[in-house]
Formats: sequence, structure tokens, C-alpha cells
Amino acid sequence: MFYSTRNDKKFISASEAMLLGIASDGGLYLPKEIHSLDINECLDLSYTELAYKVLRPYLDDFTDEEVKNAIEKAYGNKNFPGKIIGLKHIEGKSFLELFHGPTLTFKDMALSLLPHLMEVALKKHGQKKLHILTATSGDTGSAVLSAFRALPSVEVSVLYPNGGISYVQERQMLSFSSSTARAYALKDGNFDDCQTLIKKTMLEGTKEDAFSSANSINPFRLLPQIVYYFAAYIGLVKEEKIKLGEKIDAIVPTGNFGDVFAGYLAKMMGCPIDKLVIASNPNRILPDFLETGKYDLRERDLLKTSSPSMDILISSNLERLLYLSCKSSSTTKKWMEELKANKIFEADKKTMKAIKENFEAYCVL
Repeated sequence: MFYSTRNDKKFISASEAMLLGIASDGGLYLPKEIHSLDINECLDLSYTELAYKVLRPYLDDFTDEEVKNAIEKAYGNKNFPGKIIGLKHIEGKSFLELFHGPTLTFKDMALSLLPHLMEVALKKHGQKKLHILTATSGDTGSAVLSAFRALPSVEVSVLYPNGGISYVQERQMLSFSSSTARAYALKDGNFDDCQTLIKKTMLEGTKEDAFSSANSINPFRLLPQIVYYFAAYIGLVKEEKIKLGEKIDAIVPTGNFGDVFAGYLAKMMGCPIDKLVIASNPNRILPDFLETGKYDLRERDLLKTSSPSMDILISSNLERLLYLSCKSSSTTKKWMEELKANKIFEADKKTMKAIKENFEAYCVL
């Protein structure tokens, strides 16, 4: 079951949360319970077996067979012909390879699975129509357009900032265009504008519009990313880089706070992670927030950098962390409303203490 970060009293099923993508109150869905997982029981599992073990508890209204079939389709040889993930070790540091999917981006890790789960969810609700709306600052667009070719009956619209992504990203994305899937450049806008427009359209749409999203605002774009944190840890143990039970730090480049938040969920589930280190580019909204407790967008322009996928100021998934840290949907809602109205909110000291126990943040200029 799932609830909104802005209303933790109302629950819906996994398939409903998946098809809606975002709560009607503007909040983001979280699972009712973060399930624990014994790492000792996962050491000899394949990636698909591990994915099943991690994700099965969250798919409450799916059958075992439905979950297994979706996972096998997602991570089979068609999408990952060589290997699914890899580990490289350089000067005492280990690097997780997440570029072995169809579009060579880490977004393939979750987006290869989402269409197959959505196909099942649509059948459960007798829903024949679905329109996926997605904002991208680079990688997500190609991965979404590529992945949803598996569902030709589903329409896909991707919005990206004109001149705000790399040439290669744009060409790759446009190469996946079809009669039901297209990418559109937003003139004189940035990723935050694209994301705001997508959310607004979803919230204002009717049930007949059948809008959903493949951005990480959709919980089932986010949850599959937990799997590779467990897989990475198990790989480090097997390659004798760490001992079983030894804690690791995970350094994660982030803009929209999705990937690193998945790491936090992995930690909550039992993956032995100590610190989650946010690596930011010069836009540095998250390092500033961790330093001051203030999320301040006033007099702040989005900078275009050589890492366009991280050129983001409104980190949507931070809302999920705020809720889990303050345990209050009314407080979370208040902060989000303050940010929208005044371009600033300030978290209380107790919430910031809880966040800093798990996260650090640094900026690379």
C-alpha cells in the first residue's frame, strides 16, 4: 500500500500508485512500510532474483508470477545482452557501472522494468488508455522512449529544455520518436520548468486523460533503483573488497535526488550503507540545504553546466526524505507550499539532524 507525503492517512494499492504517478494533493507516493531484507539471504542470488526479493513486498496487488515475468523481461538478454551491472576498482575506490542497458544510461536500470509492470497494472484496472508525461534534463528522455516501445498502445510525451541537454542526448532521444512517442523542446525554459509543467498537467488532468509519469516522482521508477545498491554491496563482498557487514559510503551525483534517495531506501531496508554523499555540480542547491537547513530558490538562477542531467534546482524527491525525516505529512505539505509560494522553506533542527545522520553533500565546481 502507498500513501502521499502530504496525506499519510489515505492508502492506495501499488498498481494505483503506479498508474497515477503523483498524488492528487501534489505529494509523492511512499510505501506504507519500508521492508527489511537480510543481506545474508541475498549473497548467491542473480540480479533478477535479487530484484524480485527487493521489489516483491511493494507490489501488494501483483501476483508472484506477474512480478517474476516483468523482471525477467526487463533484465533479460534483449535489454542487457552482456551484463546488467559491473564494478571497477581504482586506487581503493569502487565504481558501479550502470551503463549496460539499451541507452547506455543508469535510467535503463529502472525504466526497463516500469513498462512491464504498467502493462500488468493497466490490465488489473481494465484501463486501455495511458499517456506517460516525462520531463528530462538529458538521460531520462531516451530511456523512457526506448523502454516504452514495449507498450506501443501507450502514448509518451517527453519535455526537455531547448539547448539544455547535450547534442548526443538530444539526437539519441529524437531517434526513438514514433507515432505514439515524441520529445518536445521547451523554448526559453530549464528542467525545473519542464518538471513543473508536467506535474501541473498531471494534477489538472481528468481521470479520462489517464496521465502518468516515468520520472522518479512515480514510485515505481524509483523503487527498482534500490536493487543495484544491494547488488553493488554483494559484489564488493564477493570480490573481497569488503567484509560482509562492513559499512560503505555511497557517493552519488544527483540533481533530482532520485538515485541517492533510492540508496537511502536501500539503507533503510538493511543494506550496510553508512553515509550517502550527494555530489552536486555548481547549482549546489542540496549542499546549501544541508548546510543551512534552508531550501532557498530566491535570487538563484539555474546554471548550465557540462553535466546537464544535474542542472536542477527543484529536487523533487527531497520531499520524500523530508517526510521520512519529520514523520509528518502536514509539516511536509506546509514546507512544499511555502516553497511554491515564497521560493523558500526552512526545515526544523530535528529534521535536519535526522537528515545529516545519513547524508553529506559536496559541490564540484
